[in-house]
Amino acid sequence: MPLPTISPARPFVDIAAKVGIGMLLVLFVTGIAISPMAFSAVDSTNLDWNRLSDIGQAYGLVSALLSAVTLCLVILLQRHQLRHERISVVRDMHLNVVGMALDNPEYCQCWGVRVTEDDERLFYYTNMIHLLWWYSFEIGDLSEAQVRSYAGGMFDSEVPRDYWRMHGRWRLSGSRGRRRKFLLMIDEAFRAAEASGPPARRRERPHRTPQPGRTSHQARRLLSQPTVSRLRHRPR
Repeated sequence: MPLPTISPARPFVDIAAKVGIGMLLVLFVTGIAISPMAFSAVDSTNLDWNRLSDIGQAYGLVSALLSAVTLCLVILLQRHQLRHERISVVRDMHLNVVGMALDNPEYCQCWGVRVTEDDERLFYYTNMIHLLWWYSFEIGDLSEAQVRSYAGGMFDSEVPRDYWRMHGRWRLSGSRGRRRKFLLMIDEAFRAAEASGPPARRRERPHRTPQPGRTSHQARRLLSQPTVSRLRHRPR
């Protein structure tokens, strides 16, 4: 189930940009406010207008430099905001495409070879759980300890083990940065579960056929909830 890879912008970059812009604006306004007093203090007993003119020109150069730096930071911030919007669009597209495959199992064949010999919808849903955890970890709502704990609980079931056994390696091979760090934690939890013995929960046959059009809507609604509420839906 390969999808276009987008390296997400780190949240702390946006925070640093905002703080930097705020500090520069404060310095800029403060400099403008105290500049008349500064000029007068240069030579309060014998005003030399040529000297003050030179100081004013120097001050204008600093002001222009601060303005240019501030403009660059604003552009950088807007760039990251646009990137976040792009990532959000790709995520929505991902949910729509996977949701359609969950609603209509015959669409699974459009992805290529079978992802499993049994009900492929179980693998697609497992993938969506991993995405939920990844999005939460990316924005800082999940800690490393929580990711390891949730993954350890998930791999106590047979279906997630089969999914990661078949698709974990290629996911790791195409990842980098923070994304790779997240997947390595998932992989470590999988290997620990394999070493501990057979899963406590064996594969079960689906009890009912999902109603067409409902699965993708439910997935989008679940991912739009606050993280604490969403995590209650994680497999036990």
